[in-house]
Amino acid sequence: MIYQSLDEEFKSKIKKRQLKKIILKYKGHSHELFNQLELNDSIRYIYLSKDNNWGVAITIHKSTTKILGLLLLPLNKEQEQFFTDFNYFMPIDREWKVVWGGDTLITNYHSNIPAQKYAYDLLIEKENKTYLNDGTINEDYFAFEQTIVAPRSGVIVDVRNSVKDNQPGMMNENQVTGNYVIIRHGEQEYSLIAHFMHNSILVTPGQSVKSGDILGKCGNSGHSSEPHIHFQVMNTPLLSEDCLSKKIKFENLKDPIIGDVVPGQSEY
Repeated sequence: MIYQSLDEEFKSKIKKRQLKKIILKYKGHSHELFNQLELNDSIRYIYLSKDNNWGVAITIHKSTTKILGLLLLPLNKEQEQFFTDFNYFMPIDREWKVVWGGDTLITNYHSNIPAQKYAYDLLIEKENKTYLNDGTINEDYFAFEQTIVAPRSGVIVDVRNSVKDNQPGMMNENQVTGNYVIIRHGEQEYSLIAHFMHNSILVTPGQSVKSGDILGKCGNSGHSSEPHIHFQVMNTPLLSEDCLSKKIKFENLKDPIIGDVVPGQSEY
């Protein structure tokens, strides 16, 4: 029954016997709804087992009710977490929504990549939509060209400003971060904000910035299918094999996760 509920693209990528094996390996039973995220044509539901050890994420197309995505897994929460030394704001000046964020793969697809483990993806939505019109151009999206600001005082150490913005629905696999800014905040503590709009970044390496200073505009460059920003703090200025993402301590938030609306710095 579940297999027949998959949309055709999903069904073409997995055989029924493969799905059966995955479901039989899953040990969670009694579940409760933990969170949900409704955006554009889909709703993502996240369920956690009552013992909080297992989770299910299912994405459903609103009009067809077909399953677009399905994830079943143990949560495997870490006992020790690698926290930032300093407190930060989100790099925004108005309300945005968290579309990926949290400590486990069920809420944050970055979490199985050590260099991005605690990263956030943010966008702007209005009445569960991220765009006006038909969403075929970047200008249709509420996040496009919105102001991006420094999450904390520091010194700019690296900038890329020359990557063209993608057409919505397309992604640049060769330049994953697209246009970005990296800021040094202290010893082994650097923030990365990625997917800026082409030629919108206003800061240069060596420049000092304060929390809330304008860095540039949100774009759709790099590994991005629609205008949004990627924000993380890490222990090196490079996304290398030695890079480790740090769990961000916020000045004004406590553990934001997928589906949360987070305020901009102008509100503080």
